Amino acid sequence: MAETFLGFYTSRPFWAGDAHSVQKRLMDLESLRDEARAGEALTELMIQEALTYETAQYVFKVCKDGMFLLHIKQLAQPPSKGRDAYERPLSYLDYLNCLYLLFQSAVLKNLEAPYFEVSEITDKDVFLVKFEDGRLLGCFAPRLSFAHQLRMAQLHPAHFYRDAQSDQRLALSEAVFVTLNADLAKIAQDYRSLRILSEITKSLCDCKFGHYANSLVSLWQIIESYLASTWSQFIDSQNTMYEDGSKRIKSERMKHLKDGRVYSASVISNVLELFGLIDLETFKKIEKVRDQRNQIVHRDEKTPCKLEHCQVALDLVKGFVAQETGIDLNFDLTYLILEPLGSSAPA
Repeated sequence: MAETFLGFYTSRPFWAGDAHSVQKRLMDLESLRDEARAGEALTELMIQEALTYETAQYVFKVCKDGMFLLHIKQLAQPPSKGRDAYERPLSYLDYLNCLYLLFQSAVLKNLEAPYFEVSEITDKDVFLVKFEDGRLLGCFAPRLSFAHQLRMAQLHPAHFYRDAQSDQRLALSEAVFVTLNADLAKIAQDYRSLRILSEITKSLCDCKFGHYANSLVSLWQIIESYLASTWSQFIDSQNTMYEDGSKRIKSERMKHLKDGRVYSASVISNVLELFGLIDLETFKKIEKVRDQRNQIVHRDEKTPCKLEHCQVALDLVKGFVAQETGIDLNFDLTYLILEPLGSSAPA
């Protein structure tokens, strides 16, 4: 039976597992006179599965040359009820961006050193890879896409992965991918977490390009989503039932209490802090991010949005993700220390 996988490469190259055996095979391939034979052998070598993970939701493969392949068996569905900023259908890009964020986090957890820089996966980075009974049928990508150019360059006999002989290509142990798959399995069936981690990836990319205002507004939307969820759970917990079978909060009152136009994020965060559902330090951070977001939206920026504002928002989001999913995300922001041209130098 034929299976179709979504494929992409990361921002920097790596070997999945030990690189020595691959380097020896590459040297043998260079000795071949027949370019066609060399190309076929190279393709077979590079498409070789280093690691495979499968759950009820997906099949995830990592090839020897660092190509990621993901087959999504079943899309997570949005909740039928409730107020959430992310109640819209997931796309395959949400899955891939979520996967990429978890991968970078797993690398930082296991290597404790930055190597990959955050990048958003777009349509131009993705290609299709088809297998039948474990045999490669081919790779397919739009001819004008970055993915097509990358695949043509890497699978051309003249390329031969020469960077394998240098320090540019890192060899990643299986421990990295065990961590990655464990985290991916936790959220693969959780619609909201998939959407949120995908949005975090995009926000980090906005930071990378100095689009701090865009990043902060996106992160605020995520923070609002978590506040709304916590608020909804709190209201539900207060809806006790009396002896006569009636509920404390009638349907109309419940609808009113969960109406975001009436109970804003500011009101909700204040009440949650008063009832001890969020701590004071978290509340102060929420207020700081909310104030900066309002300045951006109302075009009244007393203080231009900077990386430090986004860092506060990212810290909040990281805490909310850990609280809800048990996943401790690692962000590498060391490459974001420079402000864009025209702004004041960082302190």
